[in-house]
Amino acid sequence: MSESSMDECINDRCPWSGEPVSPDSLTLYRGRTVGFCNPGCRDKFDRAIELFEVASNVKELAGGYEQREFKSLKDWAIGRQRLKVYGISIVGESRINDELIASARSYADNVLPGAAEAEGEIAGPGYCILHPGDMGIWLLIHWWAHRDICCQRMALAPKGTTSFAGQDDRPLHACVWEQVVISHERDAWIRFGTAPVPDHEGYFGYRLADGRY
Repeated sequence: MSESSMDECINDRCPWSGEPVSPDSLTLYRGRTVGFCNPGCRDKFDRAIELFEVASNVKELAGGYEQREFKSLKDWAIGRQRLKVYGISIVGESRINDELIASARSYADNVLPGAAEAEGEIAGPGYCILHPGDMGIWLLIHWWAHRDICCQRMALAPKGTTSFAGQDDRPLHACVWEQVVISHERDAWIRFGTAPVPDHEGYFGYRLADGRY
């Protein structure tokens, strides 16, 4: 947001620290400009609002929908690409363990470099979703290419196994829970990846908050 927006800021002190608002730390909330003392405080506010608004929207829309647990896992570095990794679990029934993560990582190691090279983007950041569900364990591998295109490979380990097989010949995109991550990552990429000077560290620092969605 530009310095001129300081004139529209509704507060002169950071609600987190009490320090004066900085021109490089503004955000919009319900159509109003809110200021913070530094970008870290601003981003903390944005993440909190995102969590509460997603949870509120889900509650309003829910019929038979049941929230699941979302957790940010350790990043993967595969070739020249770096990926955020998210785990999604049925509440109280987490099946994401070291063995499963290792198996998913092995599949990504084998599939991603060739797919990225074929598409012409071997260094784009991305993210993965690891999601045990009713049919088995889903693995969604996403990476950003050509500045504004999200590419994907999908795999499934049948129930009772951790052996992943590609599902890219099926007309699948994502389930309602996985789309929570996808929506967040779209916003993160717009904010940090499509800037005149892309900020990949900013992108990796901007994660969906752990919690139930």
